[in-house]
Amino acid sequence: EESDDDGRIKLQVVVIINTIKMNSDVREPYLFNMVVALLLIPLRVQSISISCSSDTGTSRNTRASIPMVTSRPPLSLPRASQTITLEPVLGRNQEFRAPSNNHSMSKIKKSNLQSIVTEDTSATPIKTPVRTQYDAEAKVHILRASPKLWNACKSNCHRDAVAWSPSRGIQAAEDYNQWSTGRHHLYPTTDIPAKDLPNGMGNAAISLATNVILPSIALAFDTPLEHLYFKDMFLAKYEPKGKGLGQPGLGKHTDGSEYSFNMLLSDPKLDFQGGGTWIEPVGLVKPELGDILMHRGSILHEGCPVTDGKRYVLVGFVQSDEDDNGNGNVQNKNLNGDRRSELLLKHLESFPLGMVVEVDEGDEIRCATIVDVYPDGGASAVGLQAGDIIRGILLDDSIELIGFDGKSFDEVMEILVELSGSVQMVVERWCSE
Repeated sequence: EESDDDGRIKLQVVVIINTIKMNSDVREPYLFNMVVALLLIPLRVQSISISCSSDTGTSRNTRASIPMVTSRPPLSLPRASQTITLEPVLGRNQEFRAPSNNHSMSKIKKSNLQSIVTEDTSATPIKTPVRTQYDAEAKVHILRASPKLWNACKSNCHRDAVAWSPSRGIQAAEDYNQWSTGRHHLYPTTDIPAKDLPNGMGNAAISLATNVILPSIALAFDTPLEHLYFKDMFLAKYEPKGKGLGQPGLGKHTDGSEYSFNMLLSDPKLDFQGGGTWIEPVGLVKPELGDILMHRGSILHEGCPVTDGKRYVLVGFVQSDEDDNGNGNVQNKNLNGDRRSELLLKHLESFPLGMVVEVDEGDEIRCATIVDVYPDGGASAVGLQAGDIIRGILLDDSIELIGFDGKSFDEVMEILVELSGSVQMVVERWCSE
C-alpha cells in the first residue's frame, strides 16, 4: 500500500529510535510515546553567516509571568535571490534568575545541605547510597526539607505573597487540572508548568526556585549564583499505569541542562510506594518529603516507577552562563544581558541528517530546537549544533520561507518527514563572540 518513499522514511525513524533506546539504556516502553529523532535530512558543508547584529539588551524580570521582550533589531540573512529577515527568537522565552538583591545566599548554609555518596562495600556490587554531611566532592546533593527556607523569599516578595508548601503545590495542580504529556517529547512527563499553578502557587514556586534552590545549587556546586537561571520548571505526577493520567516513572536518561533538581512533594511513608530516583554514581536515592535533590543534568538518572498511590515532584532544569571549561568566563553573554544572535543558512542534500529536534510546547514562544547531533551524521558535518533553533526551510531555489516559529511538535515533524531533494535550512544561533 505504501510507496518506497514512505517505507524509506518509516525505516529511518525506526532505526533512529532504536539507537536512542540502546544508547540511553531505556527499558520501559512507556517512555517512547512521543520520542522522535527526525533528522532525516543531511547535506554537504556550505553555510552563509552574517556578522552578529547589534544588541541593546534583553530585560530580565525574575517574577513576571509574561514573556521576555527583546529590543534587538531584526536579523537579516542576505541571499543571491532575496534577503531573509526575521525577528530574533533566542532569549525571548522567559529566564528566571535570583534577584540581584538576593539575601537567601547568606541564609543557606552548608549545614542545610547533605550529600549522597556510595557506601564502600565489597560484599555486593549493588550501589548503596548513603546520606552524609555536605561533601564538595560528591556528585549528588540534597537541600534538606525546611519550611523556614522555603519562605526565605519574604524580603523579595510582595507582602501578600502566598507561602510555598508541598501540599498547597499539589492541591493547586489538581485544582488547575491542565496536565500535559506533550511538552517534553524525548522523555515525556505528565506535568503542569510551575508558573501556571493557581492560588498563588505559581509565583510561590518561582520564588522558591529563585530565592532558595538556585542559591543552594550555587553553594553545593561552587558556582557563581549570578550565572544560574532556568526557563523550565514543572510539577510532575507519577502513578501506576492504568490508574490515572500520570505515568509510573521515567526511564534512564540525561537532561539537557547544566544542573537539574527535583523536590519531593508527596510523603513516601503515606502517599505512594516505589518511586525514588536512581542516579548512576550512587544508586537509588529515596528523598524525604520536602527534600530537594540536586545533580548535574549530564548524569544518567531514572525516575523509578510508582507501584501504588501518587508521587508528585517539582522539577527544574538549570542552565549556566559559564562556559563548559568552568573557568569563570561568561560565554556569549555578559551579565547586563546584551547577548546577540545570528542567522545561518545550511544546505541539506541527502539523508539521513542524524539529529534530534524537539519543540517544548510549554514555552510562550514555541521554537523547533536541535537538542542532539550525532557525530557521524550529516548535520554534524555542516556544523549544526545542539541549541540551534530551526527558523524555517527553503525548498530547492524557492524564495518562500516555510517558517517553523509557533508550530507544534506534530506540525514540525510533518514538515520534516516530507522533505526530499535539496533543502536550505535557516537556523538561529547565539553569536560566539
